Amino acid sequence: MFEGPFREGEEQATTLEEINGVVTPRSFQMFVQWVCLGRVVFRGCAPDVAITTAIEFARLADMCRITGMESLMAEHIKAIILANPAPEDSKWDDWRAPDTNTHCLTSQHITSAVALPEGHPVRAILAAATVEGRLRRHNYKFEREASRVPEFSVDLLKAVRATIESITIEYMQREPGSEQSVKIFVVKIENTLSSYHVIWHLISSQVQRILNHAKGQR
Repeated sequence: MFEGPFREGEEQATTLEEINGVVTPRSFQMFVQWVCLGRVVFRGCAPDVAITTAIEFARLADMCRITGMESLMAEHIKAIILANPAPEDSKWDDWRAPDTNTHCLTSQHITSAVALPEGHPVRAILAAATVEGRLRRHNYKFEREASRVPEFSVDLLKAVRATIESITIEYMQREPGSEQSVKIFVVKIENTLSSYHVIWHLISSQVQRILNHAKGQR
């Protein structure tokens, strides 16, 4: 903004008008902190408001071509999501609802974040948070956004693929006549925001076949 042959560059000043979802008193305060101090002080507020503010700040920084805070905002949003899960529900396995990671996310968060550039960490973390709900239930919380917002659809597909690719299954079985190895079943998960429940949903049938086969070899 302050570089190049523009008035802002010549005067080293600019005027920002309030823009819904981008330039707000909250996002501007964070913007000033980042530009002047190189850090941001997160104020205590409701989880959904805190996420809204982080997205607004990310969009304002992008509009002003200020970089370096993208991953920080994504990690801040991730921390809020993990600290504010949906209430336990007895109708689900281990009382964990499919919308556990999206309890404090709203449609506005999704539609506002897609205005950020493709590949932005904030977009990626929001998509990753919705994977569990997408895979574990038919009436997905963000079904409308997934079908009507192309940018979010792409982010969601990437997040689902990343979750699946983060699964590693290792299984070793003792060969007949061998005394060196025992049956081992290991599932490794690298995508920490997509819970164990997502992974189990994806591979439960395969796991059962392996275990049944192992029992048959005893």
